[in-house]
Amino acid sequence: MPSAPSARSATDGRPADGPAIGETCDYCGATALQWRKCKLICENCRQINKSCADL
Repeated sequence: MPSAPSARSATDGRPADGPAIGETCDYCGATALQWRKCKLICENCRQINKSCADL
């Protein structure tokens, strides 16, 4: 099942800051991820999972 698309900014296509619905952490498996300043950060282990360069 594909993951749900993240919200994107209408102006430049970058993800909007906020929760990432349907994403899981590549490091600890948690589902509590947040987009912050173009980085997808796990709230549990604080690892960066993606950045805008990966999109």
